Amino acid sequence: MIKPFWSFQTKIISIIRTTPVIRYIDYLISLILTFNVIVFIIDWSKVAGLESWYGKFILIIENSVAKYLLIHNIITISAIYKVIIILALAFFYPKITKILFSFASKMIAQLKYIPSKKTTQFIQRYLTIAEFAKYKSQKKIFDRLIKMYEPSSKIVVLPMDMEYMKAGSPTQSYLDQIKEISGYIDEGKTNVEHLIPFVFVDPRRIRDDKKNKQRKFFDWYLEERIVKGESNNRVILKDCILKDCLEGNATDGKLEGHYKGIKIYPALGYYPFDEDLLPLWVYCKQHNLPITTHCIEGTIFYRGNIEKKWMNHPIFKDNREKPLNTRVKTNFELQINFTHPLNYLVLLEEYYLAKAVSNASDKVKRLFGYDETTGSINQNLTELKINLAHYGGKDQWMRYLGADRQDLSAELMENPDRGAELFREQKLADGIHPLKYSKPAWIWDQEFEWFTIISSLMLQYPNVYADISYILHAEEVKPLLLQLLKTNEKLAKKILFGTDFFVVRNHKSEKELYAELFAFIGVESMNLISRTNPNEFLKNH
Repeated sequence: MIKPFWSFQTKIISIIRTTPVIRYIDYLISLILTFNVIVFIIDWSKVAGLESWYGKFILIIENSVAKYLLIHNIITISAIYKVIIILALAFFYPKITKILFSFASKMIAQLKYIPSKKTTQFIQRYLTIAEFAKYKSQKKIFDRLIKMYEPSSKIVVLPMDMEYMKAGSPTQSYLDQIKEISGYIDEGKTNVEHLIPFVFVDPRRIRDDKKNKQRKFFDWYLEERIVKGESNNRVILKDCILKDCLEGNATDGKLEGHYKGIKIYPALGYYPFDEDLLPLWVYCKQHNLPITTHCIEGTIFYRGNIEKKWMNHPIFKDNREKPLNTRVKTNFELQINFTHPLNYLVLLEEYYLAKAVSNASDKVKRLFGYDETTGSINQNLTELKINLAHYGGKDQWMRYLGADRQDLSAELMENPDRGAELFREQKLADGIHPLKYSKPAWIWDQEFEWFTIISSLMLQYPNVYADISYILHAEEVKPLLLQLLKTNEKLAKKILFGTDFFVVRNHKSEKELYAELFAFIGVESMNLISRTNPNEFLKNH
């Protein structure tokens, strides 16, 4: 079989190289294929060291190439096309292929110089995800999970809509995922009584629906009401996919659908105060509907071109009334813009929410009762129920423990009932010109750790929670977690147990995570964060 193949290959290549016109075309194709494969190799070499200096350096190269040479789609095309390109190069240009193999082996060899323990963890994480990806249905994965807990357990399942992160198209659309989960529940499949699904919302899907004139994912009308002499405008869902998920067949606006909350993942490329999300947050406030949002620097983030408008924060300004410059250079850094916990002040604090509403459509302004003259609103989201998932991440917890010279971190210990001051009205040195609430820009610019910020949000707003999913595998965070549970009753009531199955499996099994934490914090605290607090977070009335 080998000899006939090489003979056939030789004949084809000979014809191409001996025909003048085809030879020039062949030369151009060889350059294109080679350049493509080089980009693939650079991109793949980045994976193992993504969170090290090496990975960040490769990300800078990748983004520069995408920006100036307009080849970003080379990085984001699906794996099957990459394989075809590599096979084409190997078949028609074996000598170039040998050179590239040598290049690839040298790139891979550099990984041994990456000074980061996260390298092997990152690889193992993807191998674990690949292991679970072999299951053809979400149901089979859930069946594996539920068997690891007591028979009475119920588990919140958080889906992901990754179609807008510019990293290639998923093999299954998000709308199909919704139908699949709803189908399990409708059919009364085994274990669905333990399932509490949330529905994922991406504002770009909402905007796409407006353009495509298809059945909308989120559609609403404004019900203007006056209650006890005050405006109390409401969001009423029209026929749309979210109405199916949250209300089911209910005709009176009650929450009788299969989905029990909202999931967002701002790192994929949007702010949590996006204009198309604001009406949904009013709807959530009306129904006391829980929201879980990603709040950690991670490995899943927006991979598209960085837009100029993201260089400055759209709401926060410094003490000279200039927009906060976020100094973004790479996509990895860009995720902080969207994920930073201070962004939730824009929703929770009326002053900042009014700023966001001022940039919205007339319909949204009417919903919030926006006054053009005063720049104020008569409807706020202070009581919005939000879970800041992952509590900022293990690194932020460790930064807090080591921050013995930071005033902001010290405020959390000094004011256990309120935490750190996240905003205040300031004045210039001459005391004449008042400046409004510039402190968030200062906190952001100083890169203070997130643990204090998140804890302060939990203390200052009635319905802000945080879960310990993914970070609970780290032994280093457990003493601080135990301290919070035993010494700060107000914070203890806002902490939620979670694991991030199966993403955290490369560290420990689900059983290990549960058993070890149970042994460390004790029965009372475990019941608090895994039963009492989640019940409070999930209840709608």
